[in-house]
Amino acid sequence: IFNADISGGVPALMLECLAQCMPVTDETRRITGYEVRLLPALPASMQSGRVQGMRLRGGLSLDMEWENGKVKEWKIISLCGKKYFVKA
Repeated sequence: IFNADISGGVPALMLECLAQCMPVTDETRRITGYEVRLLPALPASMQSGRVQGMRLRGGLSLDMEWENGKVKEWKIISLCGKKYFVKA
């Protein structure tokens, strides 16, 4: 039996715990950029770690390292030239 909820949902959930990316819109509801939140819901079991090439909405790619539940360093590449704002 193939369970689509587990195979697709759990990996996406883990990635959202590490970084959330939400569109920012203007008064006409046109997307003008993206707001990126780093470590918004870090699980207690993942207090230190690193990701490379994590893809985010809007064509963004994230490299990030964290220690003791705090972001140590991060780098975002906008593959499509979109603006972004970071909240660490």
